Amino acid sequence: MSKGYVVALLKLTNKEHFVNDYATKVPAIIEEFGGRIVARTPNAHFREGKEFSLHVVVEFDDFEKGKEMMNSEKFKTIQEFRRANTDEDNSSFMLLEGGDTIS
Repeated sequence: MSKGYVVALLKLTNKEHFVNDYATKVPAIIEEFGGRIVARTPNAHFREGKEFSLHVVVEFDDFEKGKEMMNSEKFKTIQEFRRANTDEDNSSFMLLEGGDTIS
């Protein structure tokens, strides 16, 4: 059983709406599926690549629980607010499987 990590690198287009319509609601959904917010901050030290407005890491003890959350009706209902208030062409949102499996 591998851990799962939701990683979001977001370029916000409307911070107020993002916070009110998405960011205040998603923690309860994350907790319902056993996840915990590890980091949710605008502060990052960039070395390469694009800069983002917000950086988020959420950890799940089980990769499958992360998938369950992302596929849940509760999450699908609010993800439209994340999409509506971010620049999707310059943002990334993903679920990573924990571990070093490059080899």
